[in-house]
Amino acid sequence: MNCRNYFPNTTKLTFECHGDSICNSLDNSLPRIISPEKLTEIVVRYAPISFMELVKLLSVAVNLHRLSLDHISIDGINPVTIQQNVVFQSVSKKNVVKDLTLIYGRSLKNVELLFALCPRLQHFAVHNEFTSFLARLIRLILSKTNNNNHHLSSLCISKKTDKTEETLKMVIKNDRLLDDYMVECVDNKIYVWW
Repeated sequence: MNCRNYFPNTTKLTFECHGDSICNSLDNSLPRIISPEKLTEIVVRYAPISFMELVKLLSVAVNLHRLSLDHISIDGINPVTIQQNVVFQSVSKKNVVKDLTLIYGRSLKNVELLFALCPRLQHFAVHNEFTSFLARLIRLILSKTNNNNHHLSSLCISKKTDKTEETLKMVIKNDRLLDDYMVECVDNKIYVWW
């Protein structure tokens, strides 16, 4: 049976991986079940995705607008070298990801590489484990607004602590990162629009 047209109109795909590589699904069974080029949203839960797997995923899911990742691993990757990779450059030029959610980031390098890979981002959401380097993260995000992410206009920070909003406002003001912006807390999340 040819499964290629079995779910031809699928637009959202959720990977809940507990061990297998996402690329195994992309290479083997997935293209026979759905049309990856029709996907507009992908969610990856419960497992890290390597940065190169993400690049490969974006190379086949060319109409992806929303992307949510629990973990992204850049272990063993040189950020400069990866950005010179032909596939990375092609995906960076062509992908249309506008909404990115990162649950566990643990590293500014992850965020920097994601910004370079997805230069059309309009909204970026971060959750968990960012509070230890929140000030540096805010500086990175807002300094990149005029470079890789000139389309970026909103940020959501979850897992708010008592100092999260205060730190956010202080960094923006002291570093003069934004002139015109709005900060609002809703359901234990902090939103920034500019």
